Amino acid sequence: MNEKELLEELNIHQIELEQQNLELLASQQELEKSNARYRDLFNTAPVGYLICDSQGTIHDINQTAARMFGLPYSDIINKNITLLIWPDDQDEYYLLNQSSSTGDSSTIQSLSLRMKKADETYFHAHLNFFSEPSGDRRIAVSDISPLKQAEEALITSQRMAAVIDFAGNASHDLSNSLQGIMNYIELASLKARNESPSHRGSNYYEAIQTIVEKMTERIRELQNLSRGFHGESEKSELDLSAMLSSLWESYGRTISPHIEKIGKIEDNLLVSGHEEDLKQVVLLLLKNGENSIKGAGSLTLKAYREDQWIVVAVKNTGEGMDKETARRIFEPFFSTGGYKTGLNYGLTGVYSIIEEHGGKIKVIYTEKGKGTVIEIRLPYLN
Repeated sequence: MNEKELLEELNIHQIELEQQNLELLASQQELEKSNARYRDLFNTAPVGYLICDSQGTIHDINQTAARMFGLPYSDIINKNITLLIWPDDQDEYYLLNQSSSTGDSSTIQSLSLRMKKADETYFHAHLNFFSEPSGDRRIAVSDISPLKQAEEALITSQRMAAVIDFAGNASHDLSNSLQGIMNYIELASLKARNESPSHRGSNYYEAIQTIVEKMTERIRELQNLSRGFHGESEKSELDLSAMLSSLWESYGRTISPHIEKIGKIEDNLLVSGHEEDLKQVVLLLLKNGENSIKGAGSLTLKAYREDQWIVVAVKNTGEGMDKETARRIFEPFFSTGGYKTGLNYGLTGVYSIIEEHGGKIKVIYTEKGKGTVIEIRLPYLN
């Protein structure tokens, strides 16, 4: 190859390199534009987005999420996501995070909880988790506070309507019960003239006592149902261990011999509350559990401390509930033949009492034919 041919070949290579450089530059510019469009879409999305590693450290967050928390980007990046979750909801996030780390990475998992804002208030959020094979989490955050407020307003309206309806039904029943008392008293007076002094009117007096007990329960149910609208009254320190032990001992004497009773109550379970109200709640759950057992079975009362909560669990091996019943069991006036209060009304009053004490109550297990576990959580009193 002579010098002229070599120069021509070098010129061709130079032109090709320049063309490649132009193409690379164009590709780089297009990539930068694409990244800019992505960042723009990422930051202006209607929901918040966070990208975390498997330990929860936040590596990226969009402007929508930053506005939700009321914090600048720099105050959030490289922080742990748990710092943005309301303290009382940390356990729920932890459980979902654990399950998402061991589950199918293609599965989207969801959770609703409260998230903390810069001013130390919270907003209700719905989180969707996307797990990457690398262990990273992509989390979409939606502010559902308006929805929660609407739900709470609806529930309040329904409860108010339920209270009014209940008051009408209760007054009707009490009127009938009082009339029954008057009738039995009249019959007892007539019968007493013809019986010996030792047997005068005894059956009628027993009937009167039964009616009076029913009236008392109806009034208590009405008070419990309407409790949520009258605010909180003063509470005092309560040794839940002593109260539950005493209640379990006395109630155990009345349980059918075909039902095994199991009590596991830890010591020093202190809460702030009303003893009679909480006693009534546990007693109702025990009665419900016993009533649901047909024939032989077991009834269990457990109480123990778990972190900052006192947990009271009532377990029975009775008929159990379907999912719809378990979902609605705390609604006003909802009842089912196998799992009910003594008045055939739902556990709304129980729910109101526990809510007033800053606690939680829910059905944590139920299965038709196998039984039910209802769990109460009350704040531990340090």
